[in-house]
Amino acid sequence: MEEKNLEEYKESASAVVTEASEDNTDKIPAKKRAAAELLDWFDTVVTSIVAIIVIFAVVTRLSTVDGGSMKPTLFDQERLMITDFCYSPAYNDIVVLWTDNLYNEMTNEMGEAIVKRVIGLPGDVIRIDTEEGAVYRNGEKLETEEIDGIIYEDGHMILDYTAKPYSMEVTVPEGHVFVMGDNRNNSVDSRDGRVGFVDMNYIIGKAYLRVAPLERFGGLY
Repeated sequence: MEEKNLEEYKESASAVVTEASEDNTDKIPAKKRAAAELLDWFDTVVTSIVAIIVIFAVVTRLSTVDGGSMKPTLFDQERLMITDFCYSPAYNDIVVLWTDNLYNEMTNEMGEAIVKRVIGLPGDVIRIDTEEGAVYRNGEKLETEEIDGIIYEDGHMILDYTAKPYSMEVTVPEGHVFVMGDNRNNSVDSRDGRVGFVDMNYIIGKAYLRVAPLERFGGLY
């Protein structure tokens, strides 16, 4: 009998606890429940915004194309997403880089960011034949599907800005890259002494996505 009474007592006590719990929930005012849900939603939104800010600050950022040196791949005022997170330059990457020797019309000071394509990596021999209008890397002629026009035969914008040979050949030094604009007849790039070989530390990031205008939204290769 004692064991039976004990079991009945346990079941009864459990039922009371359950009822009390359910009753307490029902007694919470609807306004307080709504406020709690709204607070949870607000906390989720704030956390998401903070995460996005951190991602933009550390992993990726927005950049704007200024000028037409990368036509027909990129056009003036297009908006790009760039990143330098775990980035190591590779052939044909489109990169945003900093150069100290170009005049910045916005700041009226020397130094501005430009966007170009990586043509040569450390140790590469880059030969530019201005008579043929072609670029060679380690003896191999580069494809020019993404290029607008050929190189001027008068040697316009060459590495030594004062000379005008019909061909030039340079070796990319360690820790640097050789870059060119896709609009090769209208691009200040590594052929120009004001830019020259670009120290990898001056690469701000690789452009991987065009976000504006929306009709040209898409990845960059």
